[in-house]
Amino acid sequence: MIHQRSGRFPTQQDREYPARTIPGYSTMRGMVSSLLVLSPARVAIGLFMLVILVFTALLSLPVAAANHRPTALNDAGFTAVSAITVTGLSSVNTAEHWSLTGQIIILIAIQVGGIGVMTMVGMLAMAVSERIGLSSRLLSMQATGSSSIGTTRRLILTVLVTTFAIETVLAAVLIPRFIDYTDDGLTGIWYGIFYAISAFCNAGFSLHPMGLTAYAHDPWIILTVCLGVIIGSLGAPTLLVLQQVMRRRARLNLHAKLTLWATGILLIVGFIGFGLLEWNNPDTLGEFNTMEKFQTLVVSTVMPRSGGYAVYPVEELTPASMFLMYALIFIGGGSGSMAGGIKVTTLAVLCLAIVAEARGRQHVTVFHRTIPADTIRVAIALLVGSGVAVLTAMIVLSVLTGASVEQVGFEVLSAFGTCGLSTGLSEQAPAWGQLVLCVMMFLGRVGTITFAAGLATRHAPTLYNYPEERPVIG
Repeated sequence: MIHQRSGRFPTQQDREYPARTIPGYSTMRGMVSSLLVLSPARVAIGLFMLVILVFTALLSLPVAAANHRPTALNDAGFTAVSAITVTGLSSVNTAEHWSLTGQIIILIAIQVGGIGVMTMVGMLAMAVSERIGLSSRLLSMQATGSSSIGTTRRLILTVLVTTFAIETVLAAVLIPRFIDYTDDGLTGIWYGIFYAISAFCNAGFSLHPMGLTAYAHDPWIILTVCLGVIIGSLGAPTLLVLQQVMRRRARLNLHAKLTLWATGILLIVGFIGFGLLEWNNPDTLGEFNTMEKFQTLVVSTVMPRSGGYAVYPVEELTPASMFLMYALIFIGGGSGSMAGGIKVTTLAVLCLAIVAEARGRQHVTVFHRTIPADTIRVAIALLVGSGVAVLTAMIVLSVLTGASVEQVGFEVLSAFGTCGLSTGLSEQAPAWGQLVLCVMMFLGRVGTITFAAGLATRHAPTLYNYPEERPVIG
């Protein structure tokens, strides 16, 4: 067959890749290539912003609101940012303000944000370019946290397949229980699907005015949601390695080991800490029986690390428990996961560096592996940058709202950690205050290092070094 437009015979590449014969293919491929020439970090920021604008427009439509009136742009924008960054904070009550259409839009935004806009673009690049190139691999690596260019294609597919598979299993477990509660098959199915996706994506959005408080005594629902949050917080690179390990094709790499160990330690520390501090608090754990207290402790430990669901008012926690929750929110989940925060591997690397320095060791080693110095520098930069961003946001939000330090600190950390737990300040804050929280949600999802790299206009190589001189530290 002769191509009439070009007047040429089909090449071997045309026969291998039929998409090349589609009209406009070259133009589309050129656009994708031009896009991917940019820094992956800058593309990440731009695409997140673009998707946020699209969902803001959709949520502002009258059909999205329960009263069939247009939603204010600040409320629609805040909800869109929260959904895309899978945070869960909201300036309006999700269950009461939004119609079924609006809730479906929010769920789609959660799914898009959970999988990662960059992964979506990586799939587009694969479909259009047919062979994923270096630039598009770097782009998808930025979104998923992959450390190896060679595994990025497989990682993208694994993210999609694993996400939908786990969400399907979670929904299958939750739907029968919700049907029992609602006595309505369609409503029960909708609840099961919504909470399955929201849990795995660590979004924290709820279709009930009081969140999951009504199901606080039901381990079927509560523990299933917690399991979804934990799996979602591990991260795509770790899930990929675990799949390979189960198939006996690979061993756990250093990243997966650090993620699993750090996650386990944080779960144990949180469980014991909240148990000691809240066991007899009548406003939190005190009203539950012994078995329900253990179940609620699991929720208290899992949800601050980006889950976002609560079964009691978080403002009723003791001051010591609040500080523990601050720490868990700030740390977040695994790299390349649905969670926000500085990530558990960042914490692990920093702790290992401190131990190595205390022991006088020149290199940071763990599990018979040496952690490169540049990785440690990135971890330090991420910690310091995140701390500065959180502190700055707290000062600005405090000025704008006049709220207490505890309330402001909790809300800012919840936004940065894409946690979603709230003391109510998100609804009470003025438009400028909500903008501050939106910025923190954006930073928590995209990452301060990614954000800084995206603003850089060029990378200037250093061709020389100045003489060393050691300042006094400490």
